[in-house]
Amino acid sequence: MTRDGRYLFVANGNDNTVALIDVAKQQVSETLTTSLFPDAPVGSTPNGLALSEDENTLYIANADNNCLAVFDVTRKGHSQSSGFIPTGWYPTSVKVIGSKLFVTNGKGFSSKANPRGPNPVRTRTPQQVGPNPQANPGPVQYIAGLFKGTLSIIDIPIAKY
Repeated sequence: MTRDGRYLFVANGNDNTVALIDVAKQQVSETLTTSLFPDAPVGSTPNGLALSEDENTLYIANADNNCLAVFDVTRKGHSQSSGFIPTGWYPTSVKVIGSKLFVTNGKGFSSKANPRGPNPVRTRTPQQVGPNPQANPGPVQYIAGLFKGTLSIIDIPIAKY
């Protein structure tokens, strides 16, 4: 939300968009498309938003594109895409502090095999299936528990014209 409370930005994770809502009018005044190209199928998954300190730039965590979409929102209702900033795997939130962007990446930088999984309901049940259940006697592994999230600290890019 802008500091004056006039505008609210809302990520539409299942629609590749961010809505700009005029709070006083209680209506969407603009829809920003966050995908890598205009007619891209759904799958960018915008889920985290941050306004620059001067409120002229909006940074959008595009989880499934592994990037931040950047918009110039100086003129509300006439925002312009400024491009994309690469991130780690599955950015989930973004915060602006000074001249830095802090981005949390839900899946970090890599994954690994889960030979004793998956079973999201019974994560501590020993594996009792397969031709040799004694080969993996430990707890069942659920892939979401194997990801190690990361924090990226990125200098805010300065446009060169």
